[in-house]
Amino acid sequence: EILNNAKIRLFSILSHDLRSPINSISQLLDIGDKIPESDKENFMKVLKKDISIMNTHINTLLNWANTQMDGFETKPEMVNLKAITEEVTSTFSKIAYEKGISIKNELSAIKVLVDPDHLKIILSNLLNNGIKYCNKGDEIKISSQETIDQIKMILADTGMGIDQETLSQLKGNSSKRIASKKGTMSEQGTGLGMLLVRQFLNYNNASIEIESSNNKGSIFTIIFPKPGQSSC
Repeated sequence: EILNNAKIRLFSILSHDLRSPINSISQLLDIGDKIPESDKENFMKVLKKDISIMNTHINTLLNWANTQMDGFETKPEMVNLKAITEEVTSTFSKIAYEKGISIKNELSAIKVLVDPDHLKIILSNLLNNGIKYCNKGDEIKISSQETIDQIKMILADTGMGIDQETLSQLKGNSSKRIASKKGTMSEQGTGLGMLLVRQFLNYNNASIEIESSNNKGSIFTIIFPKPGQSSC
């Protein structure tokens, strides 16, 4: 029964994280025949890039799925937070551009001890949610703060914000999925994103704080302990 429940959850997470890139490629293919010959070379470059991104994402998720089924293993290493973030934000640049949303990476070249694959999945979910709940002209800014024993990574957006009921659920310790609300362009979700974020942060001895209110944007602060320190 435990294994069956784990498999059901894995399938839900895989479909949740792969829907956006698959939809993006599908839309490109739908308009392919309408593109002038002069633009087809650029079109193919975009298509190849999206397929490459999705392939990388699939491999990361499947590797994680295998560890969940066969016994979990975290592989932390010192990673450049700015470099990892730039890699992840590049995968969302097209979606953000289409919605008229700007993503600003103001991180310093600071290093944290974390499993890089887990960090990519954490950032992917947070950025996907940020874009989902932002309107044209909104902004997502990524910055960092450093204290004696912590490194904080801050994702702040100027989007539609989170109502108090949902915010209370997000701040709670429940392992149940939270009902996903439609995005500003009626984007759908499964409610698994934040569960996945919390799970991976927990595996890496990190945590998250959330601040938000209706129509005033949201702030997600990821807190990493410095090497040798305990998580808050």
